Amino acid sequence: MPRSSRNQSTQRFAIPWTLVAGFGAAALATLVIAFVNFRASETRGQAVAAMDRTTLAMRQLSQLNASLKDAETGQRGFLLTGDQAYLQPYQQARDVLQQQLEALKARTSSDSVQHRLLAQIEEISAQKLRELQETIDLRKSGDLDAAMALVRLDVGKNAMDRLRELIDDLYTRQTRELEQRRQLWVEASTTSTYYSWGGSFILLGLILASAALTVREYRVKARQSWVTSGLSGLGQQLQGDRRLEDLGQKALEYLATYLRAEVGAGYVVDCADGGLRLFGGYALPRERLQHKLLPGEGLAGQAVVSRRLLHVRDVPAQHLPVSSGTGQSSPLQLMVAPAMENGEVFAVIELGFLRPVGEAARSLL
Repeated sequence: MPRSSRNQSTQRFAIPWTLVAGFGAAALATLVIAFVNFRASETRGQAVAAMDRTTLAMRQLSQLNASLKDAETGQRGFLLTGDQAYLQPYQQARDVLQQQLEALKARTSSDSVQHRLLAQIEEISAQKLRELQETIDLRKSGDLDAAMALVRLDVGKNAMDRLRELIDDLYTRQTRELEQRRQLWVEASTTSTYYSWGGSFILLGLILASAALTVREYRVKARQSWVTSGLSGLGQQLQGDRRLEDLGQKALEYLATYLRAEVGAGYVVDCADGGLRLFGGYALPRERLQHKLLPGEGLAGQAVVSRRLLHVRDVPAQHLPVSSGTGQSSPLQLMVAPAMENGEVFAVIELGFLRPVGEAARSLL
């Protein structure tokens, strides 16, 4: 295939760059929305996991505080009564206390302040348990006075007061952390919503723009096809061995029919004086068929002088009347087209319309 034919084929079936750009922008917007939603979903998942971990840590901290109180309550009951049954809550609290501390460590965030508070809680808890065990051992040995004297030193009370302060401080920090995680979840959800709505509007705009470009390209192609079909039909009408007058009348009738003109007139340039002689009409009154124009006279004469297509929207009254069996009327718009070869005008075709004339008709003429 020759290179020129190949280039024409490529241009004919080439995708408009505006359409490609629109689809590319839509694809990019989709990727951005997907990435933001993925990141937001990931952030929400991390926030939920952190909230669950903090909630469990707070619950574990409450259980730790309750275990310490149970241990102290059991110790006091045993000291006052000497009944071994009171040691049961003490033993249970002591057995689970270390497990609760380990679980609390695992669920506490990486905040150094919280780890420091937890270390202090573990240290003072061990100190409190040693004090409780010492008083219990003294009571078991029968030395109640020594056990009570140790209690009156307020070592255990001071330890419990300090534990309550540390636990309250840690609980407050965990509550603040929980609120921060919740706020992070809300922000991620809000960001995802904004991007989803914004991206949806952008995609809608791009889709509408792409549709508009597609429609415009379709209209351009359809207009080109319509013009090409018109020129092909005109060529077929002019085929054969015909007289010049017959060719002019055929061309006028075909163009008037194809363009749906209500009236038409065809002029040939007189080589002798440069005037215009009417060689044919389409729906013209009989008295206009013998009409002749002087050089430069009327719109047809102006088309010869200017050598360009004239599109007249304000048609002078009775300039090119439309004749029918029911009467006459004047067209709303006129198209006056000079027929030229090598820059020289040989004929003029004038068509009148009772409607606005589109760009396709201009292109064809």
